[in-house]
Amino acid sequence: MSFNPKGLTYDSSASTKLVHWNESVDLCQWEGLKCNSNSRVSGLDLSGESISAGIDDTNTLFKLTHLQSLSLGSTQNGFDSVELSSQFGRLIKLRYLNLSNSGFSSQIPLSSSNLTRLVVLDLSNKYYSSLTLENPDLGRLVRNLTSLRELYLDIVKISADGNDWSSTLSSHLPNLRVLSLSDAHLPGPPGSSLLKLQSLSVIRLDGNAFSSPFSSFFADFSNLKVFSISYLNLNVLNLGSNRLRGEIGHESLWKGLDNLEFLDFSENLLQGELPLSLLALPQLKTLLLFNNTFSGSTKVSTNTSSPLEYADLSNNALEGSIPQIFFQMQNLYSLSLSSNKLSGSLRLSDFSKLTNLASLDLPHNKLSIHVEERVQLSKLFPLLETLMLASCNLYKILNLQNHHMLDTLFIVTLILNQAL
Repeated sequence: MSFNPKGLTYDSSASTKLVHWNESVDLCQWEGLKCNSNSRVSGLDLSGESISAGIDDTNTLFKLTHLQSLSLGSTQNGFDSVELSSQFGRLIKLRYLNLSNSGFSSQIPLSSSNLTRLVVLDLSNKYYSSLTLENPDLGRLVRNLTSLRELYLDIVKISADGNDWSSTLSSHLPNLRVLSLSDAHLPGPPGSSLLKLQSLSVIRLDGNAFSSPFSSFFADFSNLKVFSISYLNLNVLNLGSNRLRGEIGHESLWKGLDNLEFLDFSENLLQGELPLSLLALPQLKTLLLFNNTFSGSTKVSTNTSSPLEYADLSNNALEGSIPQIFFQMQNLYSLSLSSNKLSGSLRLSDFSKLTNLASLDLPHNKLSIHVEERVQLSKLFPLLETLMLASCNLYKILNLQNHHMLDTLFIVTLILNQAL
């Protein structure tokens, strides 16, 4: 079966494949086109060819019934306002279909569910899409796609709540490994039924306006390598006490979480640089990162606007001096940096701006803390209840006069340079 390129409208100055097609030459030699052993067209890659029209119901493309791989993706193709043809459903031998960033619009046709051999389906977009999955919905699209391993529907408008789309995917796509649903207008986070898909290694849910709490069950995906949830409208994110591995220091992971107030990644196996960009989140009040293996320097620019109240970064491998930002957090109620590798000299009065501080936990670092002789603890920290300074190389005994609120005072390894 031949494929007639004459019906396509494209920018010849940007084309690297179509512009070289010659009907006097065997089509199996055309760039971007592959044939099987029977000289049947089995693969067609026209991504990035600046095609703007011609992929409609009458195109001979849809007569290539032996096609196994088809790519029309790339932002350079511009099928703006062109409806996604129902004729794609005729290509029933397709295993790979990539229409990403091509600009097709309208409802994704139900005929797409005929592509039962699909392994990869990519209808995603990066910036804008008019594609929708409403009638038929997501369930009717994927119900026959049981071989699917990778599904990309970024910026496709999906009509389903969290439990519905989760149970739909887990019921029909048992082999799914990649799930990308960023900016898909999902109203709620996934339900626990998604846990049936234990082959998932990539989950991207960025930019969805989830209106209910985000569950911690994602830590139970044994093969999960990429978990992306930036730009979400999250009330709490609790992923503590699981088996999470890898790094979370990339700043892009935390963009758009402007409503996040509570973040718990404690007691995991996370490593790499500490994501101090978290401290710039405008609503974050509780940050729990203790019992991981974060390492490296803790240098960070000063940001006095942080609303943080509770910060526990203990039991990691942080190095360098205590970040200056912690001396500026006037809302801070509890700060724990114990059992790290922090070093340098500081004075207790360096924390003088933290007038709400009730708990300060600094033991088992490489710090040297200087205590000013005339500074009374009661005046420096009027609300202080717990002070932990074991192995902090104190050079003075603290002046505890008139301090009635202190419940716990843990001071070990006093080095007295002067007679008291």
